[in-house]
Amino acid sequence: MWNEKGSDENLVNKFPKSGMKASDFYIELRDDGTYIWDFSVLAEEIFEGTYKVSGNTKLIISNPGISYDSLTIDGDRITMVSGKDTMVYERQAQTRTPSREFSFSEVASAATPVTAEQLLGYYDLTAEEKRLYDQIVDGIEKFDMRIGVDINIRSEADKAMASKIWGLIHSTHPEFFWFRNYDYYPDSSTGADGKYSVLPLYVVNDRILRAQFDGPDKIIYPQEEEVTEVRAWVERAKQEINERLNVLPVHTEMTPFELEVAVYDWLRDNILYEQSDDFDTLFNYKNMYGALVNGEGDCMGYSRTFQYFMCLIGIECLDIGGSVGEGGVAAAGLHGWNAVKLDGEWYNADVTNDSWKYAAFERPWHFYLNRTDQYMIDNGYVIGNDRTGLTVNIANIACTATKYDYYLMTDSYIASDADFDAKVPARIKRARENGEWGFDMKLDSSYTDSDRILDKWCLLDPVAIDGASPFINNDMNIFYVNFD
Repeated sequence: MWNEKGSDENLVNKFPKSGMKASDFYIELRDDGTYIWDFSVLAEEIFEGTYKVSGNTKLIISNPGISYDSLTIDGDRITMVSGKDTMVYERQAQTRTPSREFSFSEVASAATPVTAEQLLGYYDLTAEEKRLYDQIVDGIEKFDMRIGVDINIRSEADKAMASKIWGLIHSTHPEFFWFRNYDYYPDSSTGADGKYSVLPLYVVNDRILRAQFDGPDKIIYPQEEEVTEVRAWVERAKQEINERLNVLPVHTEMTPFELEVAVYDWLRDNILYEQSDDFDTLFNYKNMYGALVNGEGDCMGYSRTFQYFMCLIGIECLDIGGSVGEGGVAAAGLHGWNAVKLDGEWYNADVTNDSWKYAAFERPWHFYLNRTDQYMIDNGYVIGNDRTGLTVNIANIACTATKYDYYLMTDSYIASDADFDAKVPARIKRARENGEWGFDMKLDSSYTDSDRILDKWCLLDPVAIDGASPFINNDMNIFYVNFD
């Protein structure tokens, strides 16, 4: 942005359009050495003229009727002489200031967090199942090496219940990044008294910590020094996670949808996809500590971290699972993603498969943000009744709504030439105003002719698309624009 240093009177004399003011125009120096002089007040008369000033430098003027005796460009300064008038323009830093400072903790404080007990799955439990769940959760929070429970776990049905509770704890407590699983043993030789010991397995920074069962009343505990050391590490890790929260670009003036997109985009752009078959020693890939602090994770790392953030700011979110293939072909590859509840309706959201750091697309997009079940199925996802993938049946969260589909909410569906002409320039303008470095739009299945779309791009205002590069993914029907 350039700012005129002469007087408004001189400017109006030089450009006698009625009502013209210094604020009605700007001169911008682009990275390629080109200057743009734009007169927004003359919108009804605008047509472009390009003038060579010196060397390879060009001045693009919206109204070529303007004349001058001499124009000198010296670094960040332009001096224009016309008759007796001399005006100097100096480059000004142009920054975008958010309406509020970013603060995740402020957003979370203003919201009513969604607790684990409010999530689907927990309130469908029987009274006995809730008691077992509550006792185990209390012990994990305390980092107990042995959790005493007063529920019989003898029959096959009892064991199925214990497995169900294990899955539900994983699905509802992403903050338990140190918890892997548990075993359970009777406190007596028969277990008839209903007293059992639950022995959790903790994986902390690639260290495995657990108590060993060696018969009734014969539990072998780790060395106290080791337990104390690991507990201290967990507390430090919690602090590191809290320190990372406020790097998210959110503030209290955002709507729930805007908050969701901001968190989704940040996780998508800041976590490097990594995976390992060694579930114990590389467990950090599967939890939010690895995702937030180390910046690495697999689908579980992405989905659990996203769930944690959503629930903290009052948006109900589940960590769900199934399998997914490629190219719309269903496959048996296990995968985890999320279900998000907005205005009482559920939507699928898959940060992992929208992450350019995972999919090697080199471009971030929102192909799987707030999608219906049918959309996911059409793109290779297998969604069964057991949606958590962890024995908890929450099939009643069918995702059928489209109101908060990302592309619909951002007016980014293109189904015709008219859509392209109206929506693409508007989206470019919004992206530049927001400081975005790229954006994606969804092409309707009837509007996928790449040559035609790129021809339409070339017909757009050259000033508007300067520094922007289009890209089309024909497999996913995505139109993407990247700013150089």
